[in-house]
Amino acid sequence: MDIEPVARRSPAEIIRALRLLLGSIYAKAGMIVEAERELRELVKSNPESDFARRLLDEVIEAHRKK
Repeated sequence: MDIEPVARRSPAEIIRALRLLLGSIYAKAGMIVEAERELRELVKSNPESDFARRLLDEVIEAHRKK
C-alpha cells in the first residue's frame, strides 16, 4: 500500500485502515473477540482483500485454541 497523505484517501479507505490497525492491536494484546469483530467488519467492507481474510482466519484459529 502506498503511503499517501490522509487528505487524499476516501473516508472508506481511512476506516478500513483503522479497522486493520485496531484488529492487529487487539490481536497482539490477546483481545481475540475484539480483533475478530474489527477484522470481520474489514473483510465485509473489503471482500476482495486476501490479506484481510487471512488475518481474520488467523485470529479465528487463535480464538479456537483458547
